[in-house]
Amino acid sequence: MSVRCFPTTNNNHSNFVVLSLGSNLGDREYYLDYAIRHLPVTVHSKSDIIGTEPILKSSADPNWYNLYFLNMVVVGDTCLSVLELLSIIWRIEERCGRKKKDRGLWLPRTIDIDILFWNDSIIKTREITVPHSEILNRPFLLSLLAQTIPDYIHPEVGKNMKELFRLFV
Repeated sequence: MSVRCFPTTNNNHSNFVVLSLGSNLGDREYYLDYAIRHLPVTVHSKSDIIGTEPILKSSADPNWYNLYFLNMVVVGDTCLSVLELLSIIWRIEERCGRKKKDRGLWLPRTIDIDILFWNDSIIKTREITVPHSEILNRPFLLSLLAQTIPDYIHPEVGKNMKELFRLFV
């Protein structure tokens, strides 16, 4: 998948983006690498890849608890709008075998890509919420964010990632 930037909704300027990537099915490292290679993002930094237990609802299949995630954070910029990037993320997830009907469900997956931060924006639409609504509920994310963007200030909370990591973990 190749994306070239032309002036669109964002007047050809660059948007700062922080993404989380996770995989707990199949060749997890392959899916993380595939996603990074196909994202229309100039990557400036990547976190370590860490293994985490799945976060599941109480009604989840007991076998899913054995499917540990590999998770990471990618920091970069893109010339696309947030909705253009989201559309491409969904196509990447589908190419990796994730079904459109399973989006938003708590299921095992080959790849899960979330937009955590977009510039310093707060975005709440039917399609997307940024900052991602679960950041403060996921200690592994706070750890990875403190590693990659320690001084970035969460636009809703007003604290940087290093402070949030200390407060919540």
